[in-house]
Parts: sequence; structure tokens; C-alpha cells
Amino acid sequence: MIEILDKKKHNRKDFDGGNNLLTNYLKKQANQDVKRKLSACFVLVENDTGQIKGYYTLSNRSIPLKKFPVKIRKNKNKKLVVVGIEKKKKGVSRLYAKVIPDAGSVSLCEFMKYHINPSANIKTDLWTGYKPLEKDFENLVRIPSGKKGENFPEMHRAIMNLKEWLRGMHHQVRDLQDYLDEYCYRFNRSFMKEGIFENLMTRMVNTKPCYIKNISN
Repeated sequence: MIEILDKKKHNRKDFDGGNNLLTNYLKKQANQDVKRKLSACFVLVENDTGQIKGYYTLSNRSIPLKKFPVKIRKNKNKKLVVVGIEKKKKGVSRLYAKVIPDAGSVSLCEFMKYHINPSANIKTDLWTGYKPLEKDFENLVRIPSGKKGENFPEMHRAIMNLKEWLRGMHHQVRDLQDYLDEYCYRFNRSFMKEGIFENLMTRMVNTKPCYIKNISN
């Protein structure tokens, strides 16, 4: 009989997997990995004696997108997102993200004008869409992204965390902008968690009602 490992029910002390690594894993490590949700462990139990005869585990594993066939990689539902961060000292203090129709200067300028002061110090990569914005942002500097984005480590780390949140928490989303807004709202208020609920309630009370017919989809 195959069952989910239960430390109160299954006797692991007498188990011998014929290999020290396999035996010690079940005896000492398997239950900890299950607790931390790193894996799920299943044991093969003898019906008459209840003795464990074997086991197997299942764990999460991510596969790089480039490993999939081109037909799968070309997802028509993909969205283009522009992301901006505010740096303070060695960390990121604020994060903004918006779904845009294209990566042209008009779309980028609209995003930047909404979130960034024209006199702020701004650093972008060499994407051509940023070039026309130099006239609107006096302190805009364009530099190479570098190998694997090495010149923008905080930006790439912020994007990676955002993607992990979307994939790990929600797996798949339709109205992407709503989820981006939620993530940015949480991130930008991560240092004032004590008052975040009260601030949210105040905004909700002071905002006009939003009827279900007005919500997207």
C-alpha cells in the first residue's frame, strides 16, 4: 500500500533502502522537507506488518523557457510590461510596473512621466525607445545593459521576484495589470505594514463605489 509519509504512523527506524543516502534521507530529512513544503514523500507499506518497503518523493522544479519548443514559447497571450524602480542606498525603495502596447518612446514616456520627476537622476539601457526621452528628462543616462544585465542587478532582481510571485502564487493570470498593481502596492508599503490595513480602509471609504459591471471582464 502506498501512503503519504506520516511520522506518527510510519516506523522509519527499521527501514533499509540498500543505500546509506537513501536510508538516511527517509529517516532524518524527508519529514523536514515535507514540513517546509519542499517535497511530498510517499512510502510503500507492507499491509500485514506495516513495514516500509520503499519510498519516493515529488518536488517542484522550474524549467527554463528556452528549453521548450518554439511553438510552445510563442504564447500569443504574452504581455509587454515596463518596470521602473527607485533606488535608495543599496536597495530598492519603490517599484512600478505597467502593461504597455509596445516598447516605443510614446508608451515609455507616458509611464515615466506618470511616475518619475523630470529632474530625477534616471539610468536606462540602450534601448532605442529611450533615446527621444532625453529631451523630457534632463538627467537621463543610457548605458549598456551588460552581460546578463550586470549593470542593472537591482532591476533584474526586482523583475525576477515579481515573476516568481506571479508564477508561484497565481500560476496564470488574465488581467495582468490588476496583479501588477497589487504587487507594487504591497512592495511600496512593505516598510509600513503596521498601518497598511488602516490606510487601505481609509482609501476605500473615501473612494466612490465600484460596481461589478464596471470591473474588467
